[in-house]
Amino acid sequence: MTGRSGASLLTSKLSRSAASPSYYKESDAAVWATVEVNLTALTGDLLALHSDEDRIGLDLSPASHVLGDPTALGRIFDNLVDNALRHASTVTVRNDSDGGKTCWSFEDDGPGVAPDQQLTLGTAYARFDPSRDRQTGGAGLGLAIVCGLAEAIGGSVSFRSKPGRGLHVQVVLLSAGRSSE
Repeated sequence: MTGRSGASLLTSKLSRSAASPSYYKESDAAVWATVEVNLTALTGDLLALHSDEDRIGLDLSPASHVLGDPTALGRIFDNLVDNALRHASTVTVRNDSDGGKTCWSFEDDGPGVAPDQQLTLGTAYARFDPSRDRQTGGAGLGLAIVCGLAEAIGGSVSFRSKPGRGLHVQVVLLSAGRSSE
């Protein structure tokens, strides 16, 4: 086991918080930048750092451990929460483990995405609002970055939506094989 510091593994935003080495434990798995991450604890701390934490609900299993990179997971959280709150009044973040996989889901109460637009979710520069204003959108890279990061750490991303019922984004990650610590 190597002795990487928490600051080298966590985002600069998170490393300035009360980050604890209990979030992660090095893994023997030969996967890109893979460490064991306590997803429940990391999600709670990422929420506390978010400026709109009162609009974000959590429904987390106690101590869900995944294999991944804390920096990538932090960026996934930020991009999905920011995207949801740009289009909705609230977002709920959940996690659930089943076998060797953990589902980290983000569900908002926004207007949803039309069926003909759903196929482009997660592709670079896909935008449904022609504005480039940061309040209503941006460059259309946020969800593409989420997909790329999830794939880089051995996960996947799926999108589900019905117009008028919000967007549900599910990030499937490899479980670290524990249920508590």
